[in-house]
Amino acid sequence: MLFEIVQQRNDLTRGKIKYIAGRKIPNGDDVNKLIDVMLWNGSLGVLDNGAPRYIFDVGYTRQYLASLIRDNDSAEFVLHPTLVATGG
Repeated sequence: MLFEIVQQRNDLTRGKIKYIAGRKIPNGDDVNKLIDVMLWNGSLGVLDNGAPRYIFDVGYTRQYLASLIRDNDSAEFVLHPTLVATGG
């Protein structure tokens, strides 16, 4: 599943990740937890006014990143360049 997310990294949105992960993880709450963990560990960032913001860019304040994507399936994500380099 992670490989597929990396392959679909262009125009990556919350909705796209939910769709990809939802094919393997039937519980929507678990899919949201996956997104949360990816934000927390820095493999996933959020585009904020066109600039990527990873957890380490916002003082490890996961709640800030969560507020950018809350209830917004069109929220745009970026994958950390290291993750892209290893899987892409």
